[in-house]
Amino acid sequence: GMGWDRPEAVFAVHALAPTLPHLEGALIAFFEGALEGWMRFSTEYEAGGDIALASTDERERAYMKSTNDDNEGALGMPRTGSRRAPNMTLHQQNARVMYKRNNTKLYIKTTLSRSASNRKYLRTRAQLIDRSGIERVRRQAQAKADQEAVAKKRGKDGECAEKKAKVDAALD
Repeated sequence: GMGWDRPEAVFAVHALAPTLPHLEGALIAFFEGALEGWMRFSTEYEAGGDIALASTDERERAYMKSTNDDNEGALGMPRTGSRRAPNMTLHQQNARVMYKRNNTKLYIKTTLSRSASNRKYLRTRAQLIDRSGIERVRRQAQAKADQEAVAKKRGKDGECAEKKAKVDAALD
């Protein structure tokens, strides 16, 4: 078989197992529930099943997101990316995503590797973008917006506290 995606999580559970008296029962219940769901799910794909018999139009209308976790989709990438590399600029995150999605590695290998001047141009262009200060301006604007949001929230909290104090004083 294949190795665990997160072996450290498995090792942590093994280490904690003696202190978790209901772990075995919970794990068995989880796997039994997963098996029931898997059995229901897999029958749709059998020959003669709902999916196999569906027309192309029906399949298109039955579209569902590839994942039910928005952090795994394209909209969640910046959030998860900033967790992994908190100091990476938005520009760098976008470049990395485009590199992966557009098969840029192959393009670089086949086209740009032939000419040192091409590689030099790209490095110079990347340095120019990094030095332009675009990310600094974006981060400053974000910090300002965050500070304004905090100030607004504190103002509302103060108003609520004053109202509560008036009500408390009236009740005393």
